[in-house]
Amino acid sequence: MYLFVNGFLLGLLVVLSIIAAVRPVDLTIVPRKEFYPSMVQSSGILCLLLVGGTLISGTTLQEVGLTFFVPSGPVWYATIGMIVFLFIVLILTATVPAFRKRLLPLYQSEAEQLILPRTKEERTGFQMVALMAGVTEELIYRGFLFHTLGLFLPFSDVSFVWIGAILFGVAHRYQGWFAILVTGLIGAGFGYLYLALETLWPLIIIHVLIDLVAVYIYKDDVNS
Repeated sequence: MYLFVNGFLLGLLVVLSIIAAVRPVDLTIVPRKEFYPSMVQSSGILCLLLVGGTLISGTTLQEVGLTFFVPSGPVWYATIGMIVFLFIVLILTATVPAFRKRLLPLYQSEAEQLILPRTKEERTGFQMVALMAGVTEELIYRGFLFHTLGLFLPFSDVSFVWIGAILFGVAHRYQGWFAILVTGLIGAGFGYLYLALETLWPLIIIHVLIDLVAVYIYKDDVNS
């Protein structure tokens, strides 16, 4: 029963990722004020279904990366440095217009121009997206996925990193074809970090901070 439940949930994630690639959300017709709540709701429901389902079936919290010990070693110290760096970037992006202007060229894809918030109300909505995505995507594409793949595939953990990266990238197809490559590589980085740290909470913090920086990129553009 345990393998059946987890096999079903794994298959569900693969199918939903493929559907996301084949039928991406059309950002040109979905207003931001509607897109943000739908993203929060859909990611929350999917995470609850997949992670909640595997936990109910008998998986432990540790097996999906939900352990809260403090790692040690060079990778951990580098991770702390990354978190501090991203936090500083977030503060500067939120408060210094000149700094936002320097980052703006990095956020010029069509999808980013359509998705990223302009008004205070939209920024509040996107903050919820950033928080939810940081938590749910790490739980799904690292914690849940690595564990369930290990139940069925006799491959190395490195293989799981790249399988997860592909699915993670495909799930972001709505941001454009290039986004599959970019988010896939980011997902691979998160995957390797998860293997090194054996816990998800530092990855969740980094993921949330990266997404929160994007909240303020178009703060000075209120007419789009």
